[in-house]
Amino acid sequence: MVSLSHEGLVRVNNEDCVRVVQAGAEHPAFAVLADGMGGLMGGEDAAHSAVEAVRHAICDAGFATKTEEDLDRIVAFAHTRVSDYAKELNYFGRMGTTLLFWVGPTSKGASGLFAHVGDSRLYHYSQGLLTLLSRDQTVAQRLEDTGAIGPGKAKYHRQKHVLTQALGLPGMLQPQTGSVAGDGRLLICSDGLSDLVSEHRLNELLALSDLTTAAGELLRYALDEGGTDNISMALIDLN
Repeated sequence: MVSLSHEGLVRVNNEDCVRVVQAGAEHPAFAVLADGMGGLMGGEDAAHSAVEAVRHAICDAGFATKTEEDLDRIVAFAHTRVSDYAKELNYFGRMGTTLLFWVGPTSKGASGLFAHVGDSRLYHYSQGLLTLLSRDQTVAQRLEDTGAIGPGKAKYHRQKHVLTQALGLPGMLQPQTGSVAGDGRLLICSDGLSDLVSEHRLNELLALSDLTTAAGELLRYALDEGGTDNISMALIDLN
């Protein structure tokens, strides 16, 4: 597993936070990424708070990670942590973050699991095929899902980055959870990468044999395309 984060070429600070943790005696391997909501106070703090909450839940508090319901509980815990922190800073309702994390299988033959809130993305790459596993929780994607705009139009819509779900903000949280096949590779990334690197290019670069090289090339390509946002990613070999 490797992780990488860069402020990009436009932003003066980095509101992304990413962490990968190898399996330990008492916990599985996991990777977690949060993208603090740009333009809101405390986005950087919200992202770091969410990532640390997931780490604490899995490594220190001993939260179970065997089912999708277990991951729902970890998301709820992180949401509470971010919300409480926002209240301490008097920023409640004005700071939030996406959250996407993967937890490796806890036994042989089991599938890994993921949980997702917001518009960071999880891709699975295997045998030359790239599959988007997460689904953006944005106004534009909701418009596409309900037929208000045509198929494939969400990626170009002016509200493609207006989140319908985020940690730390008021409202009912509805995370997406799912399982991950045990082969190939995973890419977890913020929208600073997925906005600028096409799925065709992602597919090419994820085929590189070395994870560190692949991460470096993904970053280089996003910067060459303008680096208009913070760029963060985690790459995981599942084989």
